[in-house]
Amino acid sequence: MKQLFLVHGIGRSGTTAMGKTLNLVPEIACVYENGQRVWDYCTDKLDEHRIFFPEKIPEILEIIAKEQNPDKDMNNVQAIGIKIPFPDNALSLFIHCPNIRFICLTRHPLDLFLSQHNCEVTDFNKGWPSHIYSFDKGRHRANILNNYWAMVKNLSNKQIIKFESFFTDPRSMKSIFDFIGVNLHIRCCKDLIDQSMSLRQSSMGGRPEGDINPFLGCTESKRREAYKYIIPFYNDLIESKCWDTFVDMKYI
Repeated sequence: MKQLFLVHGIGRSGTTAMGKTLNLVPEIACVYENGQRVWDYCTDKLDEHRIFFPEKIPEILEIIAKEQNPDKDMNNVQAIGIKIPFPDNALSLFIHCPNIRFICLTRHPLDLFLSQHNCEVTDFNKGWPSHIYSFDKGRHRANILNNYWAMVKNLSNKQIIKFESFFTDPRSMKSIFDFIGVNLHIRCCKDLIDQSMSLRQSSMGGRPEGDINPFLGCTESKRREAYKYIIPFYNDLIESKCWDTFVDMKYI
């Protein structure tokens, strides 16, 4: 039986990058943001209520995985999962799924909000709809982060991993593979980090600043000094309860 897992985090926290990295491993299949499709497949309407059947999740994930990874040998796959950003209605379905493991991805909150802000500017300049989180400013985004962290703390069978650690530390990456039951040598994790860096740089047009958080190793005071001139809602973050969440997440 394949191990089930769910990669989730707030939008712009690196869930897509993690999913792509996991998919580089032949023994893993990770599908992308088909929360609604999973919900529709695993629920039936009875009168005015929706009855859901978590036991159907492995079946629909394998169907989607075969569609998204036609060259992957599913007979060789040991772990199959899905990456879904928070919030997503389908999350409630996975919480009731037996034998599922939750990979909870966090990212430094100020880097997270800067990425959301930059996404808003980029999308509007290109004429695209703005990212869902960019319609509101700091206080609302802080509430989203608080709600996400409260949910994560109440989950069982979870592993919390920092965005910064997963993409720079082979031991942290290996801990995720161990968590979902895939045995991968530490040297393979080093190679995967290099591959994921190359993928991210190519997706950003080769710009190194498009890759892993440029403030890695930066002191908190320098990060705040740099960000307060860029993010218009910085003071909202400082004044909100979000700062307590920063501390709780061990980012400060």
